[in-house]
Amino acid sequence: MEIRKRIYVGAMLLICLLTIGTSGYWIISGGNFLDSLYMTVITAATVGYEETFDMKNNPGGRIFTIIFIIFSLITVAIITSMLAATILEAELTRFMRRRKMSKEITKLANHYIVCGAGTTGMHIIQEMKKMMVPFVVIDLDQAQIDKTCSLDESILYINGDATEDEILLSAGVEKAAGVIAALPSDKDNLYITVMTRQYNKKARIVALGVEDKALSKLKTAGADAVIAPAIIGGMRMASEMVRPSTVKFLDTMLRQTSSIYRIEEILVDSSSHLVGKKFGDITFRANFDLLVLAIMRLNTDEIIYNPPIDTIIKPDHIIVVMGEINNIVKAREFVSRKHG
Repeated sequence: MEIRKRIYVGAMLLICLLTIGTSGYWIISGGNFLDSLYMTVITAATVGYEETFDMKNNPGGRIFTIIFIIFSLITVAIITSMLAATILEAELTRFMRRRKMSKEITKLANHYIVCGAGTTGMHIIQEMKKMMVPFVVIDLDQAQIDKTCSLDESILYINGDATEDEILLSAGVEKAAGVIAALPSDKDNLYITVMTRQYNKKARIVALGVEDKALSKLKTAGADAVIAPAIIGGMRMASEMVRPSTVKFLDTMLRQTSSIYRIEEILVDSSSHLVGKKFGDITFRANFDLLVLAIMRLNTDEIIYNPPIDTIIKPDHIIVVMGEINNIVKAREFVSRKHG
């Protein structure tokens, strides 16, 4: 039985109990509503308070009280059992979900870990969900976890402290492609950065830096990128002033819900079947309706904007494209196909 239905049935049983008791004692007392309600409550609750009217010389009243006590005990037992079953079922469901989730997290590889589901973390989670990439959320606050699950019940999470080694390990930090440290404390984000780099040398780490003095420390600790809200906010305000149309274009693209468009990157692995081919032979526009903005070289500053059709695709090239997210996913699968 659904929880709402159980609550409804329990409430109706309680109302029925009070109605029957009050009506019966109202007849017995000769029409005193308050005394009748009082007698109903103390009788149903079996608290043993003094009766409000004489029952010694009222056999009918005694018989009604006996029957009403039995009926009350049965009704209270039913309501209690329903309440207990609801609580037990909720706990069992939560336990089974955590167990199933733990197994799913264990199977993950090349996924992302979002540490912190607060104000900043919630925006990260929403964007990661839209990008259709595998990720795990870690947060100590159960209320934040519940809020996260309200976005999508399929989101994987761990209710725990992200600064604890065992929590990071249970999220699969050793196999993760990247970790986002988005806790409100620079100290905690610094610790997450250090621990992540200790367990996973290859993972990309993006950390939130609240205070300016923490930015260099996070970089030194191993963060690949440090995001400072004050700096980003200042740049955004300047952009709104000098290039409002460009900002509006990007905002509209990010906020669309009917179709999700993004500027994304596609890594060409050394085993990709595209290695050695000309860029013009791939036809991203015709096959995937994607606009190629640039080709970059991994871990270098080399960027080829609006690449010519005779550009040779090399290992570790990053193709920067813009288009609908489902088409980007298809293109990424196409690029990842191996030789032969």
